[in-house]
Amino acid sequence: PGRPELTAASECNLGSVAACLLQAATPEQARGCTRGITLQRMLATRWPLLLLLGELQARQAGSDADCDDLVHPSLDWKTWRKQVEAFAEEVPPWLQGLSGDEPP
Repeated sequence: PGRPELTAASECNLGSVAACLLQAATPEQARGCTRGITLQRMLATRWPLLLLLGELQARQAGSDADCDDLVHPSLDWKTWRKQVEAFAEEVPPWLQGLSGDEPP
């Protein structure tokens, strides 16, 4: 009875978002996957949502969504992206207890 994907989404919505992102092929599909999920929630989860989003962006090289070439006095996009990618690589393993040292 009922649709299993709806049950999974209600019981583990961040896991469902991760599964959806694995299948997403376009930024529009990724936005559909993450609709209703705040950045703060994505940062606090053990699910590798930022890593999956980064992989999708890498596959979309040259996309209009890429801000690396934008020049703005308040933000160096390339540096910001490197910091976010470093966060995505170090913090989730620490949250999962796979790394004993607290990330810098």
